[in-house]
Amino acid sequence: MKRNGSSRQRGYQVAYSQQQARARRWRGSKRERDAALREQVLVRRKAGWSPEQAAGRTVVSYETIYRFI
Repeated sequence: MKRNGSSRQRGYQVAYSQQQARARRWRGSKRERDAALREQVLVRRKAGWSPEQAAGRTVVSYETIYRFI
Protein backbone atom coordinates (compact mmCIF):
# COMPACT_ATOMS: atom_id res chain seq x y z
CA MET A 1 0.00 0.00 0.00
CA LYS A 2 2.95 2.31 0.61
CA ARG A 3 4.31 1.73 -2.87
CA ASN A 4 1.07 2.46 -4.73
CA GLY A 5 -0.58 4.99 -2.45
CA SER A 6 -1.13 8.31 -4.24
CA SER A 7 -0.86 10.58 -1.19
CA ARG A 8 -1.64 10.57 2.49
CA GLN A 9 -4.58 12.93 2.07
CA ARG A 10 -6.30 10.93 -0.64
CA GLY A 11 -5.49 7.49 0.77
CA TYR A 12 -5.27 4.28 -1.22
CA GLN A 13 -6.74 4.55 -4.71
CA VAL A 14 -7.35 1.29 -6.58
CA ALA A 15 -7.24 2.75 -10.10
CA TYR A 16 -4.07 4.74 -9.39
CA SER A 17 -2.38 1.70 -7.85
CA GLN A 18 -3.23 -0.46 -10.87
CA GLN A 19 -1.86 2.21 -13.21
CA GLN A 20 1.41 2.38 -11.26
CA ALA A 21 1.80 -1.41 -11.24
CA ARG A 22 1.29 -1.63 -15.01
CA ALA A 23 3.83 1.13 -15.62
CA ARG A 24 6.50 -0.87 -13.75
CA ARG A 25 6.06 -4.04 -15.80
CA TRP A 26 8.38 -4.89 -18.69
CA ARG A 27 6.78 -4.71 -22.08
CA GLY A 28 7.99 -6.66 -25.07
CA SER A 29 10.97 -8.91 -25.36
CA LYS A 30 14.62 -8.00 -24.93
CA ARG A 31 15.19 -7.87 -28.66
CA GLU A 32 12.28 -5.46 -29.10
CA ARG A 33 13.47 -3.15 -26.31
CA ASP A 34 17.15 -3.12 -27.27
CA ALA A 35 17.83 -2.06 -30.87
CA ALA A 36 21.59 -2.70 -30.61
CA LEU A 37 21.02 -6.25 -29.40
CA ARG A 38 18.52 -6.91 -32.18
CA GLU A 39 21.02 -5.63 -34.74
CA GLN A 40 23.80 -7.85 -33.35
CA VAL A 41 21.60 -10.92 -33.67
CA LEU A 42 20.54 -10.04 -37.21
CA VAL A 43 24.10 -9.37 -38.37
CA ARG A 44 25.31 -12.68 -36.96
CA ARG A 45 22.42 -14.60 -38.47
CA LYS A 46 23.11 -13.04 -41.89
CA ALA A 47 26.75 -14.10 -41.51
CA GLY A 48 25.56 -17.69 -41.20
CA TRP A 49 25.87 -18.14 -37.46
CA SER A 50 23.51 -20.58 -35.79
CA PRO A 51 21.26 -19.29 -33.00
CA GLU A 52 23.43 -21.20 -30.50
CA GLN A 53 26.57 -19.44 -31.75
CA ALA A 54 24.91 -16.02 -31.76
CA ALA A 55 23.56 -16.59 -28.23
CA GLY A 56 27.07 -17.35 -27.01
CA ARG A 57 28.13 -13.81 -27.94
CA THR A 58 25.04 -11.94 -26.74
CA VAL A 59 22.90 -11.71 -23.60
CA VAL A 60 19.92 -13.53 -25.09
CA SER A 61 19.35 -17.26 -25.16
CA TYR A 62 19.22 -19.31 -28.32
CA GLU A 63 15.53 -20.02 -27.61
CA THR A 64 14.84 -16.28 -27.84
CA ILE A 65 16.70 -16.11 -31.13
CA TYR A 66 14.72 -19.06 -32.52
CA ARG A 67 11.46 -17.28 -31.56
CA PHE A 68 12.76 -14.15 -33.24
CA ILE A 69 13.47 -16.03 -36.47
